[in-house]
Amino acid sequence: MSWLNSLVMYIHILAGIAWLGSIFYLRFLLLPALMRTPPTVRGLVIMEVGPWSIPIILRLAEVTIASGIVNVALAGRVTRMEHFFTSTWGWAIFGGLVGTLVIYGIGQAVTRPVTLRVAEIARASVAGQAPPDAPALLEALAARQRQALNVQAALGALVVLEMAVARFS
Repeated sequence: MSWLNSLVMYIHILAGIAWLGSIFYLRFLLLPALMRTPPTVRGLVIMEVGPWSIPIILRLAEVTIASGIVNVALAGRVTRMEHFFTSTWGWAIFGGLVGTLVIYGIGQAVTRPVTLRVAEIARASVAGQAPPDAPALLEALAARQRQALNVQAALGALVVLEMAVARFS
């Protein structure tokens, strides 16, 4: 394995760990902790953490996906597309790519906008301009966020399993 293969593989693995780890952290540590804090504190934390953390998490996803594609190309195991779909390795890599794209899509379509909307409502609340239905809206947004993160975490676990299959096939 060349130094370039090794470098790309380590970038892929480290970015993937950071990306999926952040999803698990958000869902199973940060959100439950925030739900136990007083609403005023919760709002301040979300205002500060949400808007800057989600773009970082999405960049980690992009690095993971891009380095994974480069990693497959450098591996030299795919000479023609029909070979890709006739091996356990190929199917595991394909499943991992589809899974990561779905996780990333959910992040862009749900996690990012929900986080930014919650931060916007929190900012308005701190300024004394909260919408009248803020508590109900925040609860609905929190439920949507939990649901999206549950799906992302489950798919992430599946992708890790697929990558282990690919690695050892």
